[in-house]
Amino acid sequence: MRLPALLFLALTSLYAGEYNYVIAEPLLQERMQKEFPIEHKTMLLTFRVSNPKLHLDGDRQRLDFRGDLKIPNITDTQGRAVSAVVNVTSRIAYSKGGNLYLRKIKVIDIKSRSISAEMKSMLYTTMDKLLNEYFKTRPVYSLSKEKGVVGAAVKTIENVVIVKEGVKIIFNVG
Repeated sequence: MRLPALLFLALTSLYAGEYNYVIAEPLLQERMQKEFPIEHKTMLLTFRVSNPKLHLDGDRQRLDFRGDLKIPNITDTQGRAVSAVVNVTSRIAYSKGGNLYLRKIKVIDIKSRSISAEMKSMLYTTMDKLLNEYFKTRPVYSLSKEKGVVGAAVKTIENVVIVKEGVKIIFNVG
């Protein structure tokens, strides 16, 4: 039953010249979770971002996420590592090889009672640089190992857009 359905899908897609495939938000969340925690050490500080919570914004074509930030070498008044919640926004881009990447990553908010305004100001720039560098070569999703029509069509990706259901991959198979 599955083979005839895939064959029908493949034939109708080829006839139409365009084929769409949606990667559901929960699957993207699962894949993103595998990239974390992210830890980065500078001469003075260590940053650790973990526990990303994904949110897709189709109206703005943004992939946003919220994560937990810890800076172990700075402590609060009780001697605990300083922590915060960071809100991040990014664009999504694709490669002809079928990889999806986060691009133009920007920290838009840092919430913490124990981090001063001056420190937050420095953190925005540092975290932007850190996340952009980290995700530069690390795809958040790869279609290259997909089977069937999607796996065969990865070199024909025409566009990637964020929709209500997830990330829609548009293939031009005509």
